[in-house]
Amino acid sequence: MTACNPRPPPEHGSARGQPTSLQLAVLVYTYAFIAARGEPPSVHELAERFGWKSPNGAADVLRRLAARGLVALRKRRHRSLRVTEDGRAARARCLRERAVLFGEYNRVSEGAP
Repeated sequence: MTACNPRPPPEHGSARGQPTSLQLAVLVYTYAFIAARGEPPSVHELAERFGWKSPNGAADVLRRLAARGLVALRKRRHRSLRVTEDGRAARARCLRERAVLFGEYNRVSEGAP
């Protein structure tokens, strides 16, 4: 995303209910962030990382990930984001299929420097 996009584009879903590429990018980043820092990113940190002007864009993507069962959220709790088992499996598939795109997150999340 670039700075000129105030929010992520609307998502109409993809075939067979698979996560969109944006959702996968947020999932992979979130997993790497938790592995590196020991706590999940805030919606403000996600918005900054993906170039969204509003944290509402990050919250929207997280709600969609939660609806797919890839992350768990607790309402009105700061940094309550948790990647579920299904989310870990989706992340692993994504990294295998798109290793070139997500190489930096693969190294971080696996504990390599």
